[in-house]
Amino acid sequence: MAGRICYMSRSDRGARLDGLRLIGAHTSDTWSAPMSDLPPGSVRAGAEWVRERLAALSERNGRSGKILDCLCLDVDGSVCSWVGAGQGERQVVRAMLETGIGDEPGAGPGAGPGAASRFPDLPGELDLEPLGEGGDGGGGGGRLGVMAIPDVPARLMMDQLDALGVRVGNVMTIWHAAALAWDASTGDPGGGLRSDRVVASDSPLTGVVLIDAAQGRCLWVWSDAGKPIAAGSMRVSVSRSDEPGATMTESDTARLGLEWLSWSAQLGRTPGRVSVVGACGQADELVEGALDGPELGAALSRACAGATIDLYDVEDPVGQTLTRLAERGEGSVRSGPGLKELATRPVRAHRAMYIWAGVAMALGAGGLATLANSFLDQKRELSKQIEQAKENRIAILRQTDLQPATEYKDAMLVLPGKIQALKAESAPAEPIMPVLEEFETLSFVLANPEWDLVSLSLTPAAVSVRVSVPDVVQAEAFEDAVLSITGSYLSWTPMNFRELGGRVDCNMTGQWTEAATSGRNGP
Repeated sequence: MAGRICYMSRSDRGARLDGLRLIGAHTSDTWSAPMSDLPPGSVRAGAEWVRERLAALSERNGRSGKILDCLCLDVDGSVCSWVGAGQGERQVVRAMLETGIGDEPGAGPGAGPGAASRFPDLPGELDLEPLGEGGDGGGGGGRLGVMAIPDVPARLMMDQLDALGVRVGNVMTIWHAAALAWDASTGDPGGGLRSDRVVASDSPLTGVVLIDAAQGRCLWVWSDAGKPIAAGSMRVSVSRSDEPGATMTESDTARLGLEWLSWSAQLGRTPGRVSVVGACGQADELVEGALDGPELGAALSRACAGATIDLYDVEDPVGQTLTRLAERGEGSVRSGPGLKELATRPVRAHRAMYIWAGVAMALGAGGLATLANSFLDQKRELSKQIEQAKENRIAILRQTDLQPATEYKDAMLVLPGKIQALKAESAPAEPIMPVLEEFETLSFVLANPEWDLVSLSLTPAAVSVRVSVPDVVQAEAFEDAVLSITGSYLSWTPMNFRELGGRVDCNMTGQWTEAATSGRNGP
């Protein structure tokens, strides 16, 4: 479907909203701001008008009335100049221009106080947009164009439209719109209003000149594949005749040529084709020295040597440019070049996303707290079970003639009598294995709450332990835990396991080593 573009006309160096134009492929509506309203009030009234017009248009074409494909700004108060080619990062450019750090133009690849002085001194009220990439040569060693656009009314408009439920797809200036609409490489091979010609796929640098005789201004932009790399504006004589005619004079084209020469020296490039859109047919008889179409084309050819000049005589160059762009379709309008900082300005959708993300994080934190409390309860329960196991072992020992110490970890078993009795026997005594020590060690390993002990057998010949775990991963963890016991007198064989009832049944057997008898019982 055709795109819908809202054009903002401003004054007072871009600080005051004068009017709005809502343009589609076949529609054009105009709204003028009340002179008595302060800027916030006029922006609010303009946003309500845009919403109403979008709603009315949606009833006719079936599109959503809450989508504005593009917000296009005029260039009142805007400046385009150059900085060093190595300073293409947006944050670096802003910091350099607002602080005035750098060198003078022509004194190397950078740009400092001289560059900063060419831009408006409005910290926090400008959108700085780097354009393309620096050139490969030329007198300036390759520079980078930067647009400085006062954007306070645009920010207020986007906030008001967002509050009214209208979503803006893209934000650009009339410089961007002219580059995208009239560059031959962006969709229209001829670069004109109607053309079926075929050109090479490698298009040269294109220049676009918009002559608005009614407003008395001339806007120009250099475009590389539809993306601006340089732009500017200048005042010309206002048309005073009933039928608007060309108002540019020889001195106007000379000034334009001097500005183009300066930019070509900085970028190392010049346009191979220039499209002139506006009142450029018959000259305005009431403007002294005004050039007609052929004279204007010849003057621009001298200003940009070697370029092909195309003249399109239209009364409303801005409206024709935006209509031409709207005819490309909503997708082309939204995906075109523009002011990235404004186009990505946070709206209600972003704020809602942040709120829900915060709620999700809070719920996640609550779940983690609950899980941690559950683990703490399990730890307390396991500690109680371990203490109970120790008490049970001590109670069993008390039933024998072995006297355990108060703390089992420092227990000293009194065995002299037993040793003497065994030495008195003619037959060699069966070695006493460190069963209790191994039992204690295994009890710590088996304390994992996910491992269910099925059986545990400790005999003077061998030790066998069988557990049930949830899955194979836990089975491997059980095997690693048993094999990593330090100070053990057992030599463990690899684990045998099988799936049983949705769990894994694991069985491991350990044989007593020689250290179990020689190290504890003596020779």
